[in-house]
Amino acid sequence: MQRMAAMVRYAAKRRGLPYVISLHGGQFTVPKTEIDSLIKPLQNTFNAGKAIDLLLQPQKVLTDASGIICIGYNEYLKTQVCFPDKPVIYLPNGVDSSRFSTPVSLDVHQHLHIPKGRKLLLSVGRIDSQKNQLMLIDLLSRLHARGETQYQLILAGPVIQSSYLSQLLRSIERNRLQAHVTIIPGIEPDNELLPALYQQSSCFLLASTHEPFGIVVLEAWSAGLPIVASRVGSLVHLIRHNHDGLLFNPDNLDSLQANVSKVLSSPSFAKRLIEHGLARVASEYCWPQLVSHLEAFYRTVENWHYSK
Repeated sequence: MQRMAAMVRYAAKRRGLPYVISLHGGQFTVPKTEIDSLIKPLQNTFNAGKAIDLLLQPQKVLTDASGIICIGYNEYLKTQVCFPDKPVIYLPNGVDSSRFSTPVSLDVHQHLHIPKGRKLLLSVGRIDSQKNQLMLIDLLSRLHARGETQYQLILAGPVIQSSYLSQLLRSIERNRLQAHVTIIPGIEPDNELLPALYQQSSCFLLASTHEPFGIVVLEAWSAGLPIVASRVGSLVHLIRHNHDGLLFNPDNLDSLQANVSKVLSSPSFAKRLIEHGLARVASEYCWPQLVSHLEAFYRTVENWHYSK
């Protein structure tokens, strides 16, 4: 991806045109442990593109850009510090709220063969260590130990790390939770199952150890689902604790359990979270508003570029 951006830089510089780079949380805010795990497979391999990089100079992509878009608030703050004289904007993802708010007829319990009386705890996100689904297995085990066996944990998302999936399966088996955990390895975007999961669940759980934005939060809000998420990355800016969601400490199972119990034990409190979440989506994250901000930013970038 960096090499592709370098090609854009090269072409734009040759023609004297402004170009804009969009950062999706991978430049300044990814934890070192995650970077190390990503580059590990490339160690001791031959870099066939090294000669191309000498021409394209990918290290100059941000320096020479006429504008930078950040979808994560934390990365926006750090980008402003690194490039104080360059147009930089925080422009988060948007959501088609009607996709998740329009009622669907599919019955999740029947479709996934889950006993009717089970309350659904939902987590949507790729299956890898960054999403921290192991913590949700530990939560379910805690609930079972207290005699709260009425919950079904659903983990929906593509498998990115097969080794992490193996860890999940071992933990499920060790805690004897096979009948209470459903793993769905990816859902097509237009599949009716996705909005049905959001609409028919009791609580949405996001246990990430790193999260540049969290578009699943917008999807859950749109469907009217209360949210409990980890206090990391841009989730701290996106979710207003005790107002439109709850935040827990990602390394503290007690914190997760306390916040989930707060949602599940108080329907009136959960309803308030839902109402405020729906209002946030309508006022801040609908596509027409975000497109308007983007158009204005492009005008700013153009004026900045040609006034230098």
